[in-house]
Amino acid sequence: MPTQANALPPSLVNELSDLNRRLTSVERAPAPINTFDRYPSSEWEPIDRGVVGDNIWHAMSIANVTGLVFDRIETKFTTYGVIKGKREPEVRLAAYRHTRDGKKQIVSASNTWQLSGADDYFLTSGMIRWIHGIPFGWNYATDTDVYSIEFQVRYAIGPEAIPARKYLSVVGGIDDPFTGLDLPEVKKDPNGQSWRELIVRDGEKFHWDWIDVGPTDTGNAKISAMQYCVGLPTARIPDATTVGTFSYGLAWKVARSPDLNEQVMNL
Repeated sequence: MPTQANALPPSLVNELSDLNRRLTSVERAPAPINTFDRYPSSEWEPIDRGVVGDNIWHAMSIANVTGLVFDRIETKFTTYGVIKGKREPEVRLAAYRHTRDGKKQIVSASNTWQLSGADDYFLTSGMIRWIHGIPFGWNYATDTDVYSIEFQVRYAIGPEAIPARKYLSVVGGIDDPFTGLDLPEVKKDPNGQSWRELIVRDGEKFHWDWIDVGPTDTGNAKISAMQYCVGLPTARIPDATTVGTFSYGLAWKVARSPDLNEQVMNL
């Protein structure tokens, strides 16, 4: 029976327990299929990002980061049509735990950055480096949950309201008989501009009217998915922080500090 003289000190017991946990993790590690890592591809092109619900946070892309090796990640994205005073989206990163019963719980979030853009349409890119707060490396061995990082968006200003344009046109009912329109010869006005006189034949139910043609521009800013979301060592991205280090090719500002209680599309 052990006595006080030959009992192991608590610190050594803890070390042995931790070593046993690490060995168990190594034993559970799957055999590599090949010598190269394989990562999912991502769309490069910025696409329309509208408002969801009452302008709540929603994901533009999601990275499965279960079993991260490092405490920090880097991600990159592109934007187009971020216009000052008209289309100014907010973006952030948020980490989530997905439990065995399908629940999704927020773990951490970065700062919120407001993209102010420029006075006209420009294509540019942004980058975020962030200490994510998710269990990583050996620490993950005590946790069997799935983890993800979302690149999220909402709007500070916008989307921009684009009015429909009115066009004068000959219109009629879909069941009205139609035999055609007379298009006489080309005429010239005093300024030398060519024009035709459009004549509806007698008996036709067609008539002139103004019609609304919807805009081809949605008024939304365009933002790509995360082009990559990869864990990296401190030596590679020493500037990563728990609130996130942000860079962007056009005007931007920090809108808010991390807030885990802001409303989000939590599915």
